[in-house]
Amino acid sequence: MESKEFYVSPEGETHVLSGRSDTLLRHEVKLVEHLYGVIRGCFGEAFARCQSYARVLCRQNAGLVMFHTVDRFVRCNFSNRDLHPDICAGRMELEDVPCHLRGVCPDERVICKPKCTLLKDNEERSIAELCLGFDYVEAGERACESASGIRHKWHAVAQRLSFKSRHELVRHFRGLHLERRLAVYG
Repeated sequence: MESKEFYVSPEGETHVLSGRSDTLLRHEVKLVEHLYGVIRGCFGEAFARCQSYARVLCRQNAGLVMFHTVDRFVRCNFSNRDLHPDICAGRMELEDVPCHLRGVCPDERVICKPKCTLLKDNEERSIAELCLGFDYVEAGERACESASGIRHKWHAVAQRLSFKSRHELVRHFRGLHLERRLAVYG
């Protein structure tokens, strides 16, 4: 998949920049279908919340529910128009989107900065530390665990998700910015 940049126009429409083309997200049916599957598979809680809002908007029209689910996720995680692609080499690069509801929104850390449901909480912390560049010993010290326990978690995640190497695992999860959630763990 080629690089994509999302942004919301002053008129409130979600756009997709791909190379030199600028189209409305609602016209990108295959992209919406792809993102719908990724969001459902990787961010279960965010997916459920986005779907609940979409169903209210669409009264069960399946095509529109899919679009509005993806649109809400995109608005909360990618709507900055910047020089960094939001999807690059098939990987999502979640952004810290400025929002006037920060601190009071019930969807904070649910839709925006979502939890990756491919990982258990203790795995998420370990993978976040791996993405930050910590080795087994350092990550173990930070989590009050043994280095072998941390290594076991990393290998279990890599095997479960069919990654061939630690580097492939890091490349996949780095764009999800799991390290932002480390503050949640203390």
